[in-house]
Amino acid sequence: QNAELCDKPVLGAELKPKEAKEQEQKLAAFHIQSAEAHFWFQRNVAVYVLNMPSATERWAQMSRRLQELEIHAKRLDGIDLSLGLDQAKKDGLVPNDWNFTAAKETMVRLLHKSSAAAAQRYLDNYGIGTVGCAAAHLRAMWQAASAWHSKKPLVLILEDDVWLEDDFKLKLRNLLRDEVPCDWDVISLRSQCPYGVCVTPHLTRVQPDGNEPEEMCRHGVNYGFYAMLYRADALIPVANALHRQIWNNSRPGCLANDVALAAISDRIAYYAVPSSQVPGFVQHTNRGSVRTELNHRGQAWLDLVLQKKQRYADKS
Repeated sequence: QNAELCDKPVLGAELKPKEAKEQEQKLAAFHIQSAEAHFWFQRNVAVYVLNMPSATERWAQMSRRLQELEIHAKRLDGIDLSLGLDQAKKDGLVPNDWNFTAAKETMVRLLHKSSAAAAQRYLDNYGIGTVGCAAAHLRAMWQAASAWHSKKPLVLILEDDVWLEDDFKLKLRNLLRDEVPCDWDVISLRSQCPYGVCVTPHLTRVQPDGNEPEEMCRHGVNYGFYAMLYRADALIPVANALHRQIWNNSRPGCLANDVALAAISDRIAYYAVPSSQVPGFVQHTNRGSVRTELNHRGQAWLDLVLQKKQRYADKS
């Protein structure tokens, strides 16, 4: 709703004025504001980056970009569960009573009436890579919450395949100072297929998509956990609510953490910056998806879905 307010590419334009003599005053003001934003950011934002131990080149690229922007960040390990869930359960990364087999069987049942193309599309969204991604984000949230001794009121969790724009810190300060409602808990700084209501020029108030079935976790909107900003004092309640939503055998569609958070946005004050705003705060790079790669390794269960669909078709 109110798409004309925030669903415009021009709203993501860079803030730096063009180099020109008639722009000298504006350029000077921009540099002053950028310096103020840098100081504000250092005092108020704790930054974490999720990165697989094996993805050394991703971390090298991300580190270089953060250094260019003078942003200090702590690297947190991503989670690869492709070798099994037993150790992850022992380590508390996945609940002991969560059953991946049961979740997959439920997905097979839920998809049997969908088209083969739709079922195949789920291969990219659900599998062991998605399970690991969900576990990694939840762990990162709890780690950030436990490290709140820094007393920084904001926590930014980045995935390692994003590119922060040159004016990232200034845009973030302006957003929080001028637009963000007082009730906010979470802000996605880049949301694809946003669903909700535009409330300011740069923000939507995310809402569950009532057009999609609850049993599929309202899947289909608000994709991406690329750059997630949290109020530090909201981290634990948000993580706990997300934990309950994700580890639910009866709703395997909620395994995708972005889908799960959107589905409970009627209980959490969740806002998002539409990805249609270009370049916006962050861009998603073309380094490929580790989650999708791991999901593809487990393609056998999706093949089972398609085989069962064919049997249904043969009987009808």
